[in-house]
Amino acid sequence: MALIIKISDFSLHLDLEEKDNCFYLREYVNGAGFQGGKTNSLILNFKKSVDEKGKDHYQYKEMAIGQIADELIQALYENKNLDKMIFCPIPPSKQKSDPLYDDRLIQVLNRVKESIPITFEEMLETKISHPAQHKSAKRLSKADLKGKFSLASNSIDPTGKVVVLFDDVIANGRHFKVCSEIINDRFPGTAIIGLFIARRVEGFPPNSF
Repeated sequence: MALIIKISDFSLHLDLEEKDNCFYLREYVNGAGFQGGKTNSLILNFKKSVDEKGKDHYQYKEMAIGQIADELIQALYENKNLDKMIFCPIPPSKQKSDPLYDDRLIQVLNRVKESIPITFEEMLETKISHPAQHKSAKRLSKADLKGKFSLASNSIDPTGKVVVLFDDVIANGRHFKVCSEIINDRFPGTAIIGLFIARRVEGFPPNSF
């Protein structure tokens, strides 16, 4: 059974605050590449660029999408509060009109929805394409990053629900904070939590292999 773990060590995620409720399934070893273990392999395959589609190794991205969906289903299967939640993917770095737009998070949530009763909505969207932050030498400030995203024009009102912001890896937590602010700017007081496939760690965790 996949387990959901709450983040309690904020020294690894400097933009998070004690009030933030964020959860993860796995640990991704920063800078270790595929040598970092099974989680690193899973995440790196999951993040394969869509311009690689059609090549033999792209099958590993599709396999990663399936595995992550299966693990989420296992982790959420017995959760009795699913009817109180709205799952919302954190938008990627590219607009939907961009040839490099990647809907991997949406694919995962659609597969999860086929097996358990989750509510899934794209409440947020990328309004300006920008370099993926995990590949960029220059990290955008919180203010600059906030300018790249917006509330979707057809966003539902989440009043009375808990919005679950879903992403693959949490590093400093900046995307989570920015997306939380955008939602709360329009819907003040909305309860928001973060759910991540993995959190970024330094060094080799004991369960990385």
